[in-house]
Amino acid sequence: MIKRAECLCDGKIIGIETIYTVIDGNQINIKEKLEWVREKGRKNELFCPCGCGANYVVVAGEKNLREQHFRMKPGSNPEKQCTYVEEGMVSVNSKIILKCWLDEKIMPKDLESRVPICAVDDSSRKYEFTLLSRERGIAVNYCCNKSNLSSEKMEILDQNSRGIHIIHIIDNQNSGTTLQYPEGAMKVQERQGYCLFLSIEGFEYQKARMIAAYYGKDIDGYWRENIFADGLLSDFWIDNSGKLTISGQTLNALKDECKKRFEEAQEKEKTRRIKEQERREQERLRREEELKEEEKRRQKEREEAERKFREEQAAQQARWEEDLQCREEERKKAEQWNDLFATHNRMKREKEEEEARKKQEDENRKKEEEAALWTKFKATLSEQLSQQEKQVRDPSGTRWIRCAYCGKEDVESAFSSYGGKGKINVGVCYDCSKTHTYTSKAEEPTVKPVVKYDPNVCPECGGTLRRRNGRNGPFMGCCNFPRCRFTRNIKE
Repeated sequence: MIKRAECLCDGKIIGIETIYTVIDGNQINIKEKLEWVREKGRKNELFCPCGCGANYVVVAGEKNLREQHFRMKPGSNPEKQCTYVEEGMVSVNSKIILKCWLDEKIMPKDLESRVPICAVDDSSRKYEFTLLSRERGIAVNYCCNKSNLSSEKMEILDQNSRGIHIIHIIDNQNSGTTLQYPEGAMKVQERQGYCLFLSIEGFEYQKARMIAAYYGKDIDGYWRENIFADGLLSDFWIDNSGKLTISGQTLNALKDECKKRFEEAQEKEKTRRIKEQERREQERLRREEELKEEEKRRQKEREEAERKFREEQAAQQARWEEDLQCREEERKKAEQWNDLFATHNRMKREKEEEEARKKQEDENRKKEEEAALWTKFKATLSEQLSQQEKQVRDPSGTRWIRCAYCGKEDVESAFSSYGGKGKINVGVCYDCSKTHTYTSKAEEPTVKPVVKYDPNVCPECGGTLRRRNGRNGPFMGCCNFPRCRFTRNIKE
């Protein structure tokens, strides 16, 4: 948003666009106008247009034209709260560009900006002309947003213009169509005959473009935008009567041609659709005739099929009666075979039941033997763990260890370490390995165990030695690696 794009001076509104003009296509400041506005500001003759009484000064930088605007004079205290409404940057820049355009095309000496309608005719409404030249009888009504194009405003502008030719221009962001009725654009088209859309890049006059479009409703009821003129804003001229031209042709003439082409295209499409509808109707009738012929053919086929079906049904009935007698004989034979199969199956089932009974007895006996082994193992577990000559394993093959601290007897997975020379069945459980506060309750062997050399048993932990391959060749390593790192070379 740009700050304060207008001010009140000598009872009239002055827009920031009044200090611009164009020479040979180049947009520049008007030195005399700029100095006049500055002098007015120094004399405290520029005021806020909202009526708060605050004094304004003009800010016009030479290096950056975007900074040119009015601002409240330092030390100026408004009599009441300021209600000035900021104007959008697109709207301000568009008014600057349109001011330069009129300066170039009609070279008016009395061009005013933001002229209220009451200054032209007897009306108390606050609507205004964006730009007005009373001498040339030409005015521009610019609207940044088509939603602000009220019918009341346009009617008042038309009724109170006193012979002034009004050019209505809308910002390009409002162009295009969604196939719905373009209410805002149609308000302009009903008065001007077409719509003008201004497209800008920043505030540079040389890059501004404008398109002229005509809106029409097609045969489907959709509203279409038909662009009949498109070019730089500087390509559009204004003749003495206020009519716009481009490339030597008036926009009214170009619009009439565009409207004629659009209506011809709609009429052509209408004719094409009528012919297409006739073709489809003929196709429908032809198809109906084909369907009738197809139905007759199918009816004949159904009658012939019914005749053949009755003949085949009679022949089938005869075969069924003949087969019935054969099936009765087969049924009797089947009953005899069924009796034989039943007897065979009963004997087979009795045999399988006897085998299952014997198998169950064997399984029960095996479980009893295993239970006896476990009972015997548990009864002699302490005694077995007291000797340190061989590992103690239960009937399932799991190794058992006794804790050297607390005397706990459990499987090897419950110990953090176990085995070693003279302590094959002694280890340290996980609880004792954490605390180290328990005293040993395990009974120390009273007799030094006889060490028997076994090449497959680790002499350090009592684990099983296995053949492994290393960087220097094969060797024997302990199965408790990495807890036990005992190795023995193999001589080959």
